[in-house]
Amino acid sequence: MTRIMSVLLVASIASPLAFAQARPSGADWSAPRTTLSVGYANVRSNAPPSQCNCFGANGGYLSAAYSVLPWFRVAGEVTGSHANHIGSLGQDLTLITYTFGPQIVVPAGRFEFFGHGLFGAAQGSDSYFPSGNSVSSSATSFAISTGGGIDIGLTRHVGVRAAQVEYLKTSFPNAGNNKQNHTVFSTGLLFRFGSAYRDDSSRNDAYKVQRDMEKQAHDAKPEAPVVAAAPPPPPPPPATSTTIAAPASSGADFDQSVESAYFNYDSYELRPDALAAVLKNATYLKSHPDLDIVVAGYADERGTAEYNIALGQKRAQAVRDQLIADGVSPSKLDVVSYGKEKPSCSDDNEACFQKNRRASLENHSR
Repeated sequence: MTRIMSVLLVASIASPLAFAQARPSGADWSAPRTTLSVGYANVRSNAPPSQCNCFGANGGYLSAAYSVLPWFRVAGEVTGSHANHIGSLGQDLTLITYTFGPQIVVPAGRFEFFGHGLFGAAQGSDSYFPSGNSVSSSATSFAISTGGGIDIGLTRHVGVRAAQVEYLKTSFPNAGNNKQNHTVFSTGLLFRFGSAYRDDSSRNDAYKVQRDMEKQAHDAKPEAPVVAAAPPPPPPPPATSTTIAAPASSGADFDQSVESAYFNYDSYELRPDALAAVLKNATYLKSHPDLDIVVAGYADERGTAEYNIALGQKRAQAVRDQLIADGVSPSKLDVVSYGKEKPSCSDDNEACFQKNRRASLENHSR
């Protein structure tokens, strides 16, 4: 039994990782940190007394989890259930468990796959617990619960726990081996609230990259020669009221001044080099406020057309959001996705795939 529990614990934590090709992290991950779920629970049990067969108990559960990292949560769960006439003596059983432990979660669009290993205590009451020469109507036990499930988000803050399956082990006295195995099936509603987890380290890296680039450009400039001071110029003519227009931008100037942001496979997270490119583009666009820009998102050839259109849209939206955060007017920015259409190159290798995983700026003011 110990071996089975170890296998279930490892499988319940590791199996969600197989459901997603890539996991958003850092600045991409914006789900609220706190998750609360409540709903129905059915316990398939062989709890005491020792002579009873397996039986079902119905009840409910309440669980809460807090995201320490985008993929790691600390979870706690309370499950309560009741069954009538479970043994030859006609006794009932009320079973309540209190467990706490780590939880691994992998988001995949509206779906979240999670697995956990929880530890705590169980309390049985309204029943028959033989121990030696005495009998009690209530008892407590150590409890271990391993399992996982699927959450489906309906909105940012509301969803459903479509299914959760757990193996629960207890050790109530039963005048036998004092071990019980239970299977818990549950489903319910899901609520998310609180601040979002956001890691700004990659954004700080981008600013550092930009500062280093500016410093290198400054250091590369030759020192100006020392010349004799020129005589002061004549006084300027009287000032007149004029309107200074922003510098005009030609098509060639625009194409040479902006850069594409590149992404990892199946990801719309802005890497440090992409954040540096977006910051450079924002500086240019703020000095040319007359431009109307469309951010175009692309994907490489792998995956279906529908999936890549959605992925390209997320990449374009991520760049637009970052441009706005860097000071560009939202009214001047729109987004479009071409998916795997309009590739930058068509070779079947990773170097070409990387060129196609991008978001670029299009000047629609021409």
